[in-house]
Amino acid sequence: MCKISEVLRLRYELNRSYSDISRSLNIGKTTVAEYLARAKTANLSWPLQPEMSEEELFNKLFLPANNNSKKRPLPDWEWVYQELRKKGVTLQLLWREYRDVHPEGLSYSQFCERYRAYTKAVTPVMRQIHKGGEKTFVDVSASGV
Repeated sequence: MCKISEVLRLRYELNRSYSDISRSLNIGKTTVAEYLARAKTANLSWPLQPEMSEEELFNKLFLPANNNSKKRPLPDWEWVYQELRKKGVTLQLLWREYRDVHPEGLSYSQFCERYRAYTKAVTPVMRQIHKGGEKTFVDVSASGV
């Protein structure tokens, strides 16, 4: 398991350098620096609470905080896909309509990016490679006959 509490103890109680801590615990100096930076960001002070286990310390430093932010409502991509086929309809116009209904919704760039991802999943493209002069294509209806 991690040696986070020992890194903190060596640094703050014994005032050891990053190199000393690295050598004594057999971990990299960058790992020592990262542990100490994360502890500072999490406002952990030395000595730690006696009941805090190494696992709880790891969770506090490395797992994302539980933010209770609302998920942004996503548009119906099939509806957006169908609407874009109509004359004069653009992604920006559809995004504005979406934001009128959901003011806390996606930004325009995210709207476009997610729409592109949707279209790639829905309408795969099969490329046909033709060598010049190998085949001839004739459009008979446009010949004027």
